[in-house]
Amino acid sequence: MPALSVPCGSTPEGLPVGLQLIGPKWREDVLCRIAGAWECVRDGGS
Repeated sequence: MPALSVPCGSTPEGLPVGLQLIGPKWREDVLCRIAGAWECVRDGGS
């Protein structure tokens, strides 16, 4: 199963926080679309 990790911010102490996404077998394209959408949301649409 494909998986990827995306940054989600940091804790109040400044430690990085990540989110791991696991997709359906042979569907890396799904994860790439989700990661791209997350990047737009996280960066304010830029």
